Amino acid sequence: MKWITEYFIKNVLKKSPEDQAAKKSPLKGGIKNISIIAPSLVELHETEDILKIELNKHIEFNGLFYGEGTEAKEAFSYKDFSLLGNPKEKVAKFLAIKPDIIIASSEMLNSFSLYLLYLNPQAYSIGFYQESHKPYLDLMLAKEDKDPKENMEHLIKYLKQVILK
Repeated sequence: MKWITEYFIKNVLKKSPEDQAAKKSPLKGGIKNISIIAPSLVELHETEDILKIELNKHIEFNGLFYGEGTEAKEAFSYKDFSLLGNPKEKVAKFLAIKPDIIIASSEMLNSFSLYLLYLNPQAYSIGFYQESHKPYLDLMLAKEDKDPKENMEHLIKYLKQVILK
């Protein structure tokens, strides 16, 4: 069943999304909500911890990571989409939050994680440089260090300089 869902999602992702960056309004009044898409639960929590240190502690955080076979409440998988790629309850709740910013904490996003970015084009989306991510991310940064924490700290610094002027 996974391959059927992935087939439909990949077909949607092949269509070039509109240039949403030009339509986005500046973040006035600060950031109230940040969503995180991570490759693992550990990286999700590390990203959240860095954001709490670097940004206002009163910001709400929510996140998902792609994890098949795990029962963690923050995990999602192909099972959270219908065969045709429509979001089921967990992913629908994540998308309904309408965050100000979405952070993709990995440079290697799978089709399902990219699809979350595709389904939420209103939020500013930031992450690490990957040619295939260009249509989905508004701000990308090349990884400089091997340490994921340091890379995330650099990304947050650029976020503060570019979007949060």
